[in-house]
Amino acid sequence: MVITCNTCFMKSVKLLSIKKSHRCAQLNITFFIHSLISMNSLFKFLRLIERTYRQKPLLYTGANFYDHNLAGKVDNYKLMIAQYTKRIPRLTDGRDFELWQYTGRGHLDGINGYVDKSRLMG
Repeated sequence: MVITCNTCFMKSVKLLSIKKSHRCAQLNITFFIHSLISMNSLFKFLRLIERTYRQKPLLYTGANFYDHNLAGKVDNYKLMIAQYTKRIPRLTDGRDFELWQYTGRGHLDGINGYVDKSRLMG
């Protein structure tokens, strides 16, 4: 039995009970590429997300991964860039991004363990 990307995605959408208007699709590109290898598959998956959610997803990826694999290929998508440094990331193509995840070792009162922390750019 062959399970397609489309089949897995649609099953996961049916499991969500949140109203579509309250969803913000976000896709971890780094994970996706390492899992599926093909850039062609990435764009098919993005189109499927757009049809389902009626919006373009926010693309989450590391600065280095973006520079080497995605620059110039995802210009129509908003980005969230992960770079765990004190220095604001600079992408090689000079592109702006909406969010910067600057640490995975943050702390918040009432939460045991680490949390990711991000900064809204702008």
